[in-house]
Amino acid sequence: MRVDCSYSISTNLVGAKLWTLFPPGCAARLRELLKEAERRDEGMDVRTWSEGLRSEMEELGMEEVRQEEGESIFMYVSFPRSEERSEERRVG
Repeated sequence: MRVDCSYSISTNLVGAKLWTLFPPGCAARLRELLKEAERRDEGMDVRTWSEGLRSEMEELGMEEVRQEEGESIFMYVSFPRSEERSEERRVG
């Protein structure tokens, strides 16, 4: 039994929620962006990213998922190796 992978299940009871998911391939670039924001004494909001930065992060694996009322999302907190990941991410 593997213990190096944990997960979270979130069920949305009311309204909708937009998730921005970053797999491990995004980690190095995210660290750079967070350091830049910290130097400017600002937060980081993906909704304000340029189209170029958004495209760069999507190429690294970033995904946006809209979770509607009554839907559940299963996500890894610590990602398993890519060959072990399931393609199924949402259960409605």
